[in-house]
Amino acid sequence: MLSCRIILVLTILVSTRTLALDFRSSPAIDEVFSKAKVSGTFVLYDVSKQQLIGHDQKRAEERFIPASTFKIPNSLIGLYTGAVSSVDEVLYRHDGNPKMLKSWEHDMGLREAMKTSNVNAFQVLARRIGLKPMQDNISILNFGGGDIGKSVDTFWLDGSLKISAIEQTAFLAHLAQGQLPYPASIQADVREIIKLEEGNDWALYGKTGWASKDQPGIGWLVGWVEQSGKIYSFALNIDIPQDTTPPVLPTALSKRMEVTKDSLRALGLLHTSKQEIKRVQVPNSDVPVSQAVVVPPNASTIYLSGMLPGVSNKDAPKHSLEAFGDTETQTVSVLRRIEAALSRQDLAMGDIVQLKVFLVGDPRKSGSLDFTGFQAGYSKFFSTNEQPNKPVRSVLQIAGLALPGALVEIEATAAKVR
Repeated sequence: MLSCRIILVLTILVSTRTLALDFRSSPAIDEVFSKAKVSGTFVLYDVSKQQLIGHDQKRAEERFIPASTFKIPNSLIGLYTGAVSSVDEVLYRHDGNPKMLKSWEHDMGLREAMKTSNVNAFQVLARRIGLKPMQDNISILNFGGGDIGKSVDTFWLDGSLKISAIEQTAFLAHLAQGQLPYPASIQADVREIIKLEEGNDWALYGKTGWASKDQPGIGWLVGWVEQSGKIYSFALNIDIPQDTTPPVLPTALSKRMEVTKDSLRALGLLHTSKQEIKRVQVPNSDVPVSQAVVVPPNASTIYLSGMLPGVSNKDAPKHSLEAFGDTETQTVSVLRRIEAALSRQDLAMGDIVQLKVFLVGDPRKSGSLDFTGFQAGYSKFFSTNEQPNKPVRSVLQIAGLALPGALVEIEATAAKVR
C-alpha cells in the first residue's frame, strides 16, 4: 500500500487538536472502483489506529456539496435548538401537491424523513432553526467550509457549504462515539435513525446524498461501521452523470451502496460467520429485479398471503376503478400494506426475496395490462437509493380478482438471517 502523511484538523467547540494521519492507498479498493466503472473516492477512518485508508487521496481532500448527507447535522442541530422536540414529532405536513417521490406525500417526523430522504421536511426543519442558530452550530461543529451563506433552507444544496470526504469521516467519528458538543441523548437519537443494517458482530450506519446542481452530479454515502467493539467512519463520493431522462434517476446512483459495501468488505469489515442471503443480479442489466436469490438454511422465511389494494378515493362508488385508482396507485397501496405486515414481523421491504404479482387488464386501456403503471409503483420500493435490494419477481395477467375494482394482488415471501 502507498502511504503519505496528511494533516487533519478536528475542531469541536473551542478545542482544536491537530492529528498527523497516514493516508494509505488501498489496491483492493482501487480494484473495487475499477470493476464498478465509477470515478470518485472512498476513505475510511480507523479510529483506534488513527489512520485513513482508501482510494484517490486528492479527491478525498476536495470539498463538494454535501446534499442529503447534511440531514445528519441538520437533525442534531434541530433537536439541540428545540426546533423539533424528538425524532418522531411530526414536523412535515404534506400540502397535497405531487412531490419528487411518492414516499414524501404524507405527514412525517425526522425518523421517516431521514429514511425517505425527504428534502422538503429538512427544509422545514432548517427554517425552524433559523439562519443565525444554524450558522452558529455549523461553526461549532467545524462542518466543512463552515459558511452557509444567506439561505437557510438551500445552503447544503446550492454550493454555499461544501465538505470533503475526509472531513465527513472526522465529523462522523465524533458522532459515532458520542463526542459532539450536544447531549448524549440527542446524539443517540440521531445514530438510531441512520442505522441501516446489522450482522452478528457489526452494525452499519449511514446516509446517502446526491448533489445534482452541477454535471456530473456527486453521489455520497457516508457513515460508519461498528464492528468487534471498534469504530470505522467512512465517506464515499462518486460522479453521477445524468444518463437518463428525468424523472428516471441516473443509473450510477444505485452504485453508491454497492461500491461502499465492497470497499468495506475489501478492508475486512461487514464479514460475518453466518451465511447471508445472496442476490444474483441480472447480467449486464439495471432492471429492478434479481435473477436469483439464494436463501441459506439459517434464515427465517415468512410467507405473506396475497394483498389487495385499499380504497384511495372514498367519494367514488364502492368497488369501482375510481375507488381504488389506476394500476400504479393500486400497486403502491398493496406494497404499503405488505410493508406494514412485514413491520409487524420485524421485517422490512429489503427482506423480500420473492414477489408474485397478479394484474388485471385495465378497462380504461381496452383491457390491456398496465405494466408501465405497475413498474412505476414497484420502483418506489425496490432498487431505490434507500432500499437497494431486489427480489425475484413474476408478473401475470389474470382475468379478474375476488375484489371488484381491484387490478393488483401481490404475494410476498421474505427472509432474514436472525
